[in-house]
Amino acid sequence: MLRLDTMILGLFLLAILFVGVAAEADEVLRNVYEGPSANGGSCPSVDDTISEGKYVRMHFTVTIDETSETGEKGKVMESTRETGEPIGVTLGHGEVIPGWDEGLMGMCTGDKAVLVVPPHLAYGNVGTGTGEDDVPPGATIKFDIEIISVMEGPTKEEDEAQATAMFEGADTDKDGKLSRAEFDAMFASQIGDVDSADEMAAIQEQLQKFWESQDQDKDGVLTLEEFLAPSTFDIDMEPEEHTPEEEFASLDKDGDGKLSKEEIDGFFVSLGQEAPEDFWEHLDENKDGFITFDEFFADIDEFDVEDEDEEDYGGVEEEL
Repeated sequence: MLRLDTMILGLFLLAILFVGVAAEADEVLRNVYEGPSANGGSCPSVDDTISEGKYVRMHFTVTIDETSETGEKGKVMESTRETGEPIGVTLGHGEVIPGWDEGLMGMCTGDKAVLVVPPHLAYGNVGTGTGEDDVPPGATIKFDIEIISVMEGPTKEEDEAQATAMFEGADTDKDGKLSRAEFDAMFASQIGDVDSADEMAAIQEQLQKFWESQDQDKDGVLTLEEFLAPSTFDIDMEPEEHTPEEEFASLDKDGDGKLSKEEIDGFFVSLGQEAPEDFWEHLDENKDGFITFDEFFADIDEFDVEDEDEEDYGGVEEEL
């Protein structure tokens, strides 16, 4: 369920429609509460209607449903509304969990709906991980969705061809499997402009969860079939954007409002680099042995701070 062509590999979440009528417990329950298809209405045109192969941008908020046998009922797990950035997925190609492939069909631009998705059409008995913010195994989840736009997407064959080409390119020893080293190298080429060790650690954590979700037989390698299989985890390869104040605070480990030489050196060590020549002397304008916020950002752009392996860490392609 990943959008491999844009490295983001989509959102591994989520056609049985539910419009105020009771349904079996093993079905997706859908209630369109606002928009063109609400209350038995219809979409303005075929172009605005979600069908197999359509690329859909949407906002969603996912919570643990009140009927769930596991998890904290009502807990918000994730929301694009908090970030203000909708996600984009291609539907009907197995790139998202079945609850979305089934439950979103027939909706249209402008619709708002609630989907209640049972475990076997969501994340099953695996969940998305064991962390506090992960969906637990066996959870029934609820999505509050707003459809922003609907457009033609790539065909399933095109998606699979791109994913296969990616797999084959990463399989450097040509044994038909990806080792963890080959897997990491493939994604490393998609990571760029990682400004801190914390951001890199967060990305590595996502990669680990994705690896675990795809290595279905737990043999330590990925076959092409496993690589192409619908995932229970989404990878967001684009580092978070931070304000200058947040960036400075991430470097100011002791929180005293200024940077020591040890804190600056630690930052470059986390990136696998050494500080550029004359970096400290140039920024420490008053020569007091510390760098203030104003000193740090006054001339920082004069220095080209890049990852030491430029070939392996190229520009980020937007994902969703």
